[in-house]
Amino acid sequence: MITDMRDSVSSWPVKILLILLVGSFVGFYGWSAIGNKSSLAQGEVANVNGESIKSVDFSFRFQNLVQSYQKQGRLPQDVPEGLYSILKQQLLASMIYQKLKSFEAKKAGLVASNDEVKDIIKKQFSDPEGKFDFKFYENYLRNQMGKTPGQYEELQRENLRANLFDQFILETGLASNLQLKDSYNQNNTKVSLSYLKVNEKN
Repeated sequence: MITDMRDSVSSWPVKILLILLVGSFVGFYGWSAIGNKSSLAQGEVANVNGESIKSVDFSFRFQNLVQSYQKQGRLPQDVPEGLYSILKQQLLASMIYQKLKSFEAKKAGLVASNDEVKDIIKKQFSDPEGKFDFKFYENYLRNQMGKTPGQYEELQRENLRANLFDQFILETGLASNLQLKDSYNQNNTKVSLSYLKVNEKN
């Protein structure tokens, strides 16, 4: 089965290489250096192969990230603006990369089952005794994240697909440099990517 999946995504090593190169480029020059924000819809911070990253989701993730670091003592309460910008860039890079992995996993036929999605959500929202309160879950999604259960389940399915893709890479191994070059020459793989500059503190 792994062999069949590997054959079905002969261009994935190229995309991984390009992603790493793009990540290095962005990390050095900043988000304003590349990308086309004019193609984004209202309320988007990025769009990856037609898959949207919403500003509300980015803000929610960013606030949670900052609060988590502060609780661990890894960030001061008054975060310096320069560090604030770096954290935003890193988070957006991580969310874009997650989208790319999920996209490739879907192309490869890697599927996250309904049971796997339900198990993840139950672990996230169960109390210390292991009890899952659907009403609390529904209210939290609506009030804190602006999402419906269906939307959140799809987000978790996407994350699971990305994790499956990571496992797929580890199990099949990376191609040699020669294979990467040949694959690129044959496929000339491209990734559709647009995003906003996110270094302002707001």
